[in-house]
Amino acid sequence: MSADEQEAMREALTELASVPVEQLVVETISTLVNVAYLRLGAVPGHEGAADARQARVAIDAIAALEPVTAPRLPPAAATELRQVLANLRLAFARATGQPDQPPAAPGPPPAPPPPERPRIWTPRGEV
Repeated sequence: MSADEQEAMREALTELASVPVEQLVVETISTLVNVAYLRLGAVPGHEGAADARQARVAIDAIAALEPVTAPRLPPAAATELRQVLANLRLAFARATGQPDQPPAAPGPPPAPPPPERPRIWTPRGEV
């Protein structure tokens, strides 16, 4: 690595060290929101960029970051993040005709059928 490259690397690392991680995560979420809307075909003039699978990846990434990020944001910003995620999920459902919800966790197994009642003998026959 040349001296110029080493100096550029030091400068980049110094700059990166000064940026709070929360800011990087919020900027990443902002980028993912824009990409999700683009991939949903919701950006006028760019309908050809629609790709439901890619939109789903972006929405899932935002959903994964939300529980980590929201508690660290001011209340109004956390509410806005949740609203944006809800709007994206609704837009996904409208665009694809299917809900953007992860599969429901399996619940408890169904109860087994009650055992057959044993027959009781009586003088008139079994009951």
